[in-house]
Amino acid sequence: MATLPPSYSLSSEAGTAQTHLQAIYTALQTHPGVYWGKTRTIDVFLRQIERAWSCVCVLKITEEGEELVGFARVISDGEG
Repeated sequence: MATLPPSYSLSSEAGTAQTHLQAIYTALQTHPGVYWGKTRTIDVFLRQIERAWSCVCVLKITEEGEELVGFARVISDGEG
């Protein structure tokens, strides 16, 4: 398994995605490859985060604080 450089960290804590919600939402709204995110409101996206099995954020630690550099949301189709 690869390790992250010292200035990066992973977080799967529930509050981390909510803390960086605006950055995640803006990226989904502006990235040309994310067609499905363009029509969703921030409220809908927040519910998706809250209902996900897990969310993982990749954070770059700087002198100014944390910068979100990656995000993944784990979901299921309901089949077990």
